[in-house]
Amino acid sequence: MKKFFLLGFLMILVLGCSDDDEILSPLNSNQYRKIAYESLSSDDKESLTNCWCLAPVRSGKYSFIKNEVSIRSIIIDDLNKWSFKLIDENYFLFPGQRLIAVVFNTDIDPLVGPIVSIVNPNTDEVIGYCLRY
Repeated sequence: MKKFFLLGFLMILVLGCSDDDEILSPLNSNQYRKIAYESLSSDDKESLTNCWCLAPVRSGKYSFIKNEVSIRSIIIDDLNKWSFKLIDENYFLFPGQRLIAVVFNTDIDPLVGPIVSIVNPNTDEVIGYCLRY
């Protein structure tokens, strides 16, 4: 009986835990690149300096700070926290929700930075873009 309980507990533990690597498998990364690329305007597509299929894909967590200016961010890691604007300001996100950033380099990156599309992996849709300065 104890072995059965232990085996059941281990199965729940192993199957119930998800890994961030699942979100960014090569197959999923290509899917997110395609979703992000298809959301770009024709002018943005023409300005890309690399093939869209080589765009870096990063996974991060959603953060929201409300003060004088509301700031939505995707936290990639301790050193990378990128601000972004939602396409639909009424779109609801949970604090800590997993988001995907797809980075497209363009011919004007030195002036304003790359195009960064934010994808919701739960709905497979582009929900926003990082701010370009």
